[in-house]
Amino acid sequence: MIALVSGFGPFGSVTRNPSAELARRLEEHPPEGWEVDHHVLAVEYRSAREAIGVLKRRPYDIALLLGVHDRDTRLHLELFARREVGNTPDMAGETVAPDWFPPGPERIGSPLFCPPLVLGLGDSRVTWSYSAGGYLCNAWYYLALATPGAPPCVFVHVPHSEESRPQGAHLPLAEQEKLIRSILASLAPRISAEERRMA
Repeated sequence: MIALVSGFGPFGSVTRNPSAELARRLEEHPPEGWEVDHHVLAVEYRSAREAIGVLKRRPYDIALLLGVHDRDTRLHLELFARREVGNTPDMAGETVAPDWFPPGPERIGSPLFCPPLVLGLGDSRVTWSYSAGGYLCNAWYYLALATPGAPPCVFVHVPHSEESRPQGAHLPLAEQEKLIRSILASLAPRISAEERRMA
């Protein structure tokens, strides 16, 4: 299977974004049976727009989108993207209005994520979430899900690592990487089923 794994670059006080590092690691050492390309977005709305083309660069079986969150030390599997945005400027100082999004429903769900998948992982360090936030993570997720011809997309919010928050609550990057690999392995049968359904 072929996966695109995206992450985000630095922003604010986060000089080492764990989502970007995880994406790089997965490309350098892909899981068995997988081929992985990685892509790092700048934390700018313009970068999310430009990355739409990356989704269709190859016949990817899945796009695994990663971003960092500040809620706790668990990985959050985002069930939905919403057609909404907050008023926090991006790293270029830009804000956008809701009409920045393409026409579509107010909420789009991933065809691959569901609470039973999380329960099947059997790991308390992974949970699901009904909101990807109101910033670039949600915006990129919505664009990816709404793009015709894009592969099935999922978004995982990862916690801070020892590199991005050495003095505060975090989950070591090596543990995060193992969990991301487990998530990919759990998604493989669902990807195959989704491809059969779309055929």
